[in-house]
Amino acid sequence: MNRRVALVVDRMADVASNAYRDLRDEVQVQFSQSSADIVSSLAGVESLEPAELERRARLIGAEPHLPHRAIALATRNSDGLALAKARRLVAEALRPHNVGRMLAGSHHGHVLLLVTDHPDLLEVLHRALTFSGVPEDLFAGLGEPRPRLVESAGSLREAVSALQVALILGRRLTPFEEVIPEVLLRESPLSARSMVRAVLGPIDHGDLVQTLGTFLESGLSIRTTARTLHVHENTVSYRMRRIVEALGVESTNDLVRPDILLALRARELFIEA
Repeated sequence: MNRRVALVVDRMADVASNAYRDLRDEVQVQFSQSSADIVSSLAGVESLEPAELERRARLIGAEPHLPHRAIALATRNSDGLALAKARRLVAEALRPHNVGRMLAGSHHGHVLLLVTDHPDLLEVLHRALTFSGVPEDLFAGLGEPRPRLVESAGSLREAVSALQVALILGRRLTPFEEVIPEVLLRESPLSARSMVRAVLGPIDHGDLVQTLGTFLESGLSIRTTARTLHVHENTVSYRMRRIVEALGVESTNDLVRPDILLALRARELFIEA
């Protein structure tokens, strides 16, 4: 008799455990879909009224009244499984710093995360990109914070724009505020290419443009430029004299001009990418 009771109890426990797992998985799927719907709406894929968006966010445990900012993730070469694993690892790193539920979705092959703003967010993201299991070709763009969740569409656009620049320049973590000139250049490709021709046309051949870029990045140091390019210092000096003459400036100090710096960046974004 006791044996039969034990078997019945065990069977009931198994049924209850299976029912709990099924319910948990069903709820998780529903939450994930609601999260993706909210992110898709803010990303402009589909339209939800702000009140409805806020209602759905509260239903799944998000905090729509708090400041939020967006993160966009993508890889250059890794497959979808690697990107999905990377998203999980990054989300796990961010979760202890997030208030309420983190929202996740995707758009045009990018993973999109909406998190509550936190002063250490940039540092946490930087650490997460170095975790074991995170692909080395994972890149992240970070949008500016917005006062409330329903106002986060702009942050999503900024995160994606920063990510696109990051993929070109090879910068693994790129906040939008650090690449605003590059984003503006990418949004006006014809103007950017025209600027490259107008500003750098006289030296846009051979090794002169590369030498100029390296020279400016090295703090106008002939020695550092020569070391970086693996050439003799006299070679760099000769090239810099040609550049100064071709661009019509009086000295190498006059090469630190906004139009020259922007033209070099535009060339990197559109010609070398």
